[in-house]
Amino acid sequence: GNLMSCDAPTRLLAEELTRRLADLPDVMLCGDGAKCYTDIWNSYSNLQIAPLEWDRPSGTVAARIGAKELSLQSDAQVSFDFSHLTPCYLRKVEAEVHLEENLNATQNRIDGNRGS
Repeated sequence: GNLMSCDAPTRLLAEELTRRLADLPDVMLCGDGAKCYTDIWNSYSNLQIAPLEWDRPSGTVAARIGAKELSLQSDAQVSFDFSHLTPCYLRKVEAEVHLEENLNATQNRIDGNRGS
């Protein structure tokens, strides 16, 4: 029912993440890593694997979660301010990597031609 962030985004070994989450109630794990480390997660009763549709971030999934939350609230309680929400990516998507490679290659050709 209540989503909470307990730590800043970071890369951790699964065992370290488990130690950090061990004392928190009702933790929902999603993404490819959640499916890869089920043998670790299953030894903790507070850790649950999220449904498959939560594995890929999308506007549709965010809207479904929001709609579910709204349906649980009375009209008097509904007052959300989404203006502070921004995505936080730990790594670049493949398209960004390719774009940077192309831009760097183009810049190197331009710089190489200036020296001639």
